[in-house]
Amino acid sequence: MSQELINSVNKLTDETSALLQEYVKGNTVLQNSAAMSEISANLAANSAQSAAIHDQSARSHADRARQIANIETVDQAVAAAMENERAAMLINAIKVIGGGKIEAVVDGFGAWHVMGVLPAMSYEQLGIPGCPFTGIIDEFRRADGTIKPLTRIGIYMSASVSGRLASQPGLTPRVDLNFDEFRDQSAALGGGLHLLNIFQNALVNWLILGYMANGGQAPRGNAEWGRAHDAISEVGIRGDGRISNDRTGSGLTLTGSGPDSWTHDGTKTGITDWVGNAWEWVDGLKMSGGEFVVAEYSGQPESEWLRTGRYINAGHVFSMTAPPSPVASSARWGSFGKTSDYVGHELLQRLMIEPIDCTKVLNGNFWYNTDGERSLLARASWHGGAGAGPVALSLSHPRSLRGGSIGGRLAFGS
Repeated sequence: MSQELINSVNKLTDETSALLQEYVKGNTVLQNSAAMSEISANLAANSAQSAAIHDQSARSHADRARQIANIETVDQAVAAAMENERAAMLINAIKVIGGGKIEAVVDGFGAWHVMGVLPAMSYEQLGIPGCPFTGIIDEFRRADGTIKPLTRIGIYMSASVSGRLASQPGLTPRVDLNFDEFRDQSAALGGGLHLLNIFQNALVNWLILGYMANGGQAPRGNAEWGRAHDAISEVGIRGDGRISNDRTGSGLTLTGSGPDSWTHDGTKTGITDWVGNAWEWVDGLKMSGGEFVVAEYSGQPESEWLRTGRYINAGHVFSMTAPPSPVASSARWGSFGKTSDYVGHELLQRLMIEPIDCTKVLNGNFWYNTDGERSLLARASWHGGAGAGPVALSLSHPRSLRGGSIGGRLAFGS
């Protein structure tokens, strides 16, 4: 899919260059302020038409229209017109290529981001044997109880384009930002973009369980220096130019450069690099003194998160009491036990933080440190090996951590 997108972008660039030449031939100088106003108005209308193509990005195009109002020369007007036209064509091309399963959204700076479109579903529709939950999957339930018809999650891990985060193919993932930097820079893009949260992370994992229940396989990924640790013929293109399993440099692979088996659903339109490549900061959950503190709905401000009264204790167990002293360790997520007096927490179960029988089949280790506050990293990295997987979690590090194997992913709307 990445090469198709790149080819489409190149084609659009050629087409818009030709349009630009025709436009410049017919426009030389703005004669007066009235002419300038007319052009600005027309460009604002073009921006509004682009917004209609993707109604959720209307705010981004309104920002673009306000910028156009300050145009003073023909060259500036032509450049703005061509940029808006190209963005509209690109949005349509990506939607056609993806068959409606992927879309491009435009941020407040006019940059585009490739997003997977996930329609609202119920737990029952997934057909997962032994799943105790019913009703709409939690990501689709708003704070007021109403249902949103779909959600959008970055097809690609966040990379850096023009100094800002972007969900685009064929790029080295952006790493070395701490939790707050990733969250703030994601939100700063505007237009409803934000850092992936725990509800969206859980949604994709529930979809994976559904695919597995219907004969599919769990996704693999770059968990061993540019290749899948359990299928070594599956490789991606390393950003440092080295070959897979060369254990020097950085093992990061370019976004979307792996095979289809590295997408969440095993298809060309799936969410890429869901397992491994880089740990991803995930919003909506943290641990404080061993206690899980969690958002109660997708997009809830951190100051309002719920203290669950559920803890991790020594011996890899969920418990109702805080650990008597700090403990740091790890084990396979599905193997974690529960103390005899433990009362299951349904929200933690739905968010795949507390394992239950129907979710234990997913791979991934759980790393934890109960000393102080710890922010959530998900799904492991290019050196995660057998510990990587859809439910790999780390609550071992403070929010201030930066590292060459720690990245993030955009989502759209809350």
